[in-house]
Amino acid sequence: MKEFFQLNGYIFTKDTEFINTKKKIFGWNDYTYKIIYNRFEKFYSENLISYKDTEWKKFKSILSTFFPKSRSLKNRMDTNIFFLDFLNTYRGLRHSKGLPVRGQRTWTNAWSVYRSNLNLRKFKLEIAKRIYGNMPTPSLTTIYLAEQINYIWKLQWKREWLQARSKRLKLMQNEHAMFKIDINSMSKGYIDGFDKKKEITKKKKAQAKKNTFTLGFEPGFTLFYLRPNNSLSAKERNKIKIVLNEEENKVKILQKKKKVVLKKKPEKKKKNSSWE
Repeated sequence: MKEFFQLNGYIFTKDTEFINTKKKIFGWNDYTYKIIYNRFEKFYSENLISYKDTEWKKFKSILSTFFPKSRSLKNRMDTNIFFLDFLNTYRGLRHSKGLPVRGQRTWTNAWSVYRSNLNLRKFKLEIAKRIYGNMPTPSLTTIYLAEQINYIWKLQWKREWLQARSKRLKLMQNEHAMFKIDINSMSKGYIDGFDKKKEITKKKKAQAKKNTFTLGFEPGFTLFYLRPNNSLSAKERNKIKIVLNEEENKVKILQKKKKVVLKKKPEKKKKNSSWE
């Protein structure tokens, strides 16, 4: 059996030519190869690996100094991204959406980032399917983003979060009132329920009359309301309505338009003249 040495996800043997490993190892560019060849004091035409045991041990000892703790750059990068998301930072939120993290523009750029930055999103979808079941992926992403934004508001802007929570609890004391939890608008950042200094628009006034809530929930509220085997009674379930997709709102708008068309008065028939 041939001796091998694994480093950064690549297996080195005594037969491999070191210069041919370019663009095959994750995170290694021309600059890293230049440093390694300078460290060995050899040219690019010479091979660093040989069949001699002394030179093979030298090759392993020098290359192991490049990665002393973790022998995979990709695993280290993934753990750093997951840790940013675990701390509920802004960079972790941008990674979860697949958008650029360092302030780049998104109006005419960042199309390839959304396709390439998939590690955190795949991890989140796998966990969400285990918890919520076989739900469609767009609804799972809205649930995750709503939880993330709600928790960020609780940590960063606690005063507004408490105002929305107290308003919701006061309205929930009324037995005959119906409640709507708009998770879709919460995931997009359209949050309401606290007092603002600026004037309130007509749309937000109409939204407040309909008892829709988009803020002031404890972490894990989606699991409490969406799971079928929860502690809510049948009356409480009938009082609460959850909006996950935009399709429900679009259907209601179309129904309203049809009613308006039907309410129009029929046109009067013109009398035929004697000349016709």
